[in-house]
Amino acid sequence: MTKLLDHAVKVAGTLPDDVQDEIARLMLTLAGDDNALEPVDPDHLDGVLEGLEQARAGEFASRAELARTLSRFGE
Repeated sequence: MTKLLDHAVKVAGTLPDDVQDEIARLMLTLAGDDNALEPVDPDHLDGVLEGLEQARAGEFASRAELARTLSRFGE
């Protein structure tokens, strides 16, 4: 293990459990471990597939659009 990865794991280990799990899933996904993926609720599958297609096409929200959306949730 590299020094950087070792340091990242130690830092991640200080975070709340749910954040640690999310980091672990991301690391496993990046490493090609498809078992780390969480199943998609069938009710949300259409939205997930649409979002993936938009990402492939480079269609991302602008900072202004993101700020407007987050403001609705008090962010």
